[in-house]
Amino acid sequence: MTKFNKIAIINTGWSDDFQGAEVKGDFGYLDGRVGHEKFNFLPDSEGIFYGYAPPLGGSSSPPMPEDPAGWLVFFVSKKPGKAGLYLVGWYEDANFERGYETRPDADKLELDSDGGRFGYTVSSHNARHVPLLMRKRKVRGDNLKRSYAYLRGGNDDDAWRKDMAQQLLRYRNEILAEFTAVEQGDTEANVTFCVDATRRKLIEDRAVEIVKQHYAKWTCESKEADKCGYDLLFSKKTGEVMHVEVKGTSLPDPCFFITEKERSYAEKHSHNDTRARQARDGKWRPLWKLAVVPDALGKNPKPHIYTFAEMNRAFDLDCYAFRGKLKDN
Repeated sequence: MTKFNKIAIINTGWSDDFQGAEVKGDFGYLDGRVGHEKFNFLPDSEGIFYGYAPPLGGSSSPPMPEDPAGWLVFFVSKKPGKAGLYLVGWYEDANFERGYETRPDADKLELDSDGGRFGYTVSSHNARHVPLLMRKRKVRGDNLKRSYAYLRGGNDDDAWRKDMAQQLLRYRNEILAEFTAVEQGDTEANVTFCVDATRRKLIEDRAVEIVKQHYAKWTCESKEADKCGYDLLFSKKTGEVMHVEVKGTSLPDPCFFITEKERSYAEKHSHNDTRARQARDGKWRPLWKLAVVPDALGKNPKPHIYTFAEMNRAFDLDCYAFRGKLKDN
């Protein structure tokens, strides 16, 4: 189990998605203005998240811990009309800046209410946003009278900091378990939402890039838009052809959804599992491969490659959905 020695909490205004939706709250800086936290869970094109923390005190200072790297940062917000502070997401292995900086992707966003660029003070490659329907876990705000606090790794070790850190870590584990159930297709999971579409697209795109790098000596053509049973067509000047189905996941171990069309296509080519073969007409029969990329948004993801036979040996392929249609009379 990961041990987090540096934990911070940031209290921001409330947004339904933190990807551009309006920010609400009773902070003075929000009076007639746009809160920069509205994009706290909108990653840039490289998959990096940039978080804004409201200023603290008369000096309007952001959090600047002595050791700025490797923090677990929880974001909480007061839900309009409700008491308490609700957990809305977190960053892992986050890095704090030494002040407010302009987001690298600010030129692609709107201007703030003062005509300026959106800023940030903490960033991470690894973030988890809690969707609106899952925001049921809250902490008491009695001791959090400021916009941020260090729960571990700072100079204070009050009892309330220890208790809040433990509570938030427990919430983190509970939420991760719910996300895992959804990604693995657990229909008994007590959730009623889809995994964030933006994050899902990032995972898919990152997985494809990793697989392309893995087969860098092959020429690659994307077939993703064709819905033909595989994602990438690899070829060599010799005429050898390989069809690769790519699956990405944020989970640490390989797991995936595969459609009946994709599985049937793989089975059709399974006779060619072990080596490339030429047909009588001289054309190469395509090799089929499954490439699964776990921890796709991590620092160093690696693809796991399987033939059809290896896929069936390594995984339990369970049917998780049935289609119902009217019978012919």
